[in-house]
Amino acid sequence: MTVFVNFDGVTLTEGTDDATTDTSSIADGTFAPYAGTVPAEDVFAAFEAIFAPYPVCATDVRPDEGPYAMVVVTADTSPYGPGVGELAGIDCGDGNPKSVALVFENGSVDTAAGIAARIAHAFAHTLGLEHVDEPSDVLNVSSPGTSFVDACSDLVGPQDPVCGAQHEAFCPPGQQNGHAELSALGG
Repeated sequence: MTVFVNFDGVTLTEGTDDATTDTSSIADGTFAPYAGTVPAEDVFAAFEAIFAPYPVCATDVRPDEGPYAMVVVTADTSPYGPGVGELAGIDCGDGNPKSVALVFENGSVDTAAGIAARIAHAFAHTLGLEHVDEPSDVLNVSSPGTSFVDACSDLVGPQDPVCGAQHEAFCPPGQQNGHAELSALGG
């Protein structure tokens, strides 16, 4: 599984997610390149560290061929308000390995670890992971932590009913273990 972390900006067209053709079901239009005060290479290194335990190949250079997912890290602010830092569809079981997600700068100064956690949060949604109430987990609904906790955590907010089977392979209904689900990627 490959994820392209795009710091260079992109123009997305509306349609079924396909990172290889810059087509997205969640947004369309032109998104400016990352312009944060934290160097992109530091952010990318922190993102790689979060996903080091899992079967994910991360790159900040667009692959020559697919499939790959893409997380666009943009200088633009979220059209949904300053409280929305990421935008991604929930893709239970990674049914579409060419998903597209967005991470918005929202004009805030942050750390490499903080921005990387927001990228990891958005990417995890494209793998079918949902929000949890565990404060230290990347998928915490209000403030992403810095890792995927190896424990069953309560799901928060609207839940995708299709993802239930994915979560219930490791936890009781209404909970998920992001670490276990990511560890199991690819069989």
